[in-house]
Amino acid sequence: MQHHEFDIKFYTSDQLNRTAWNDCISNSSQRLIYAFDWYLDCVTQKKWGAFVCEIAQKYVAVLPVALGKKWGISYTYQPFFTQQLGVFGTNEAAQNWLLSQAPQLLRRKFWLVQYCFNQKNEVVGKEFTRIEECVTYQIDLNESYETLRAVYNQNRRRDLRKAERLEVRESIDIESVIEIFINEKGKQIEDVTWREYAMLASLFRQAHERGQAILLVAQNPKQEVLAGAVFWIDKPYVTLIFSGASAMAKNTGAITKIIDTALQRFANKPHIFDFEGSMIPSLAHFYQTFGGKSSIYRLFKYKIWNF
Repeated sequence: MQHHEFDIKFYTSDQLNRTAWNDCISNSSQRLIYAFDWYLDCVTQKKWGAFVCEIAQKYVAVLPVALGKKWGISYTYQPFFTQQLGVFGTNEAAQNWLLSQAPQLLRRKFWLVQYCFNQKNEVVGKEFTRIEECVTYQIDLNESYETLRAVYNQNRRRDLRKAERLEVRESIDIESVIEIFINEKGKQIEDVTWREYAMLASLFRQAHERGQAILLVAQNPKQEVLAGAVFWIDKPYVTLIFSGASAMAKNTGAITKIIDTALQRFANKPHIFDFEGSMIPSLAHFYQTFGGKSSIYRLFKYKIWNF
């Protein structure tokens, strides 16, 4: 494929025109909540930058990257709670050019690269070696709730019958759901520390203030919270970003009822429900039992040394 060439500049986050940045992300066909400046500021502690194509002082194609440095070695990585980044753009020729140059740009800038392009980036061609396919599961919500529920498998239907006595409501107490998760699963996940949980709480508060997040919790008749889940809301996606279930939630269908409530709330809207994963077979199967269909995005890996 022949690409029209564009000048590509690199800016650190403090050098970027934030208005031009958010305009580009907001109006791009690849729009994802992860790429807005406030989100990147939070998940990288403001240590990020971007390759940018500009036309008349407007950003028409961008490639955001997290900036890391250790022992004098520059690297980029996929931040926590940021499943996909990649190229975002409002000019098709510019975004195609930037995407075609992305592997070379990343290799020149960083000694070590671990970077997820978004689902709409066609990561193909000889430039893209060392590519791994990753899977997320999604449901098109532009259907009636009855149509969506009709494809649940028998386990999900059984869970909903079990959960009839549970109440699902909105909450803003993200810390209690994080605590539930840490108590049940935290010790099994070695690379997540208190910093990442604090980051999640901060992300939730910022997104909630912007009207871009909801936290749904399931409680029993004694008003005890058994489980909770956080959803990002940014057109066109409703994304399940985090969930936690207590020991008491076992065999109650609490998580199933929370997800079902979210699907019911956003049914008949031009949204896509994204489970944000998973590469873990048991979770992938769980998402499929709601009718989730697989969608591929790609991970690019590179290191300058081999030993």
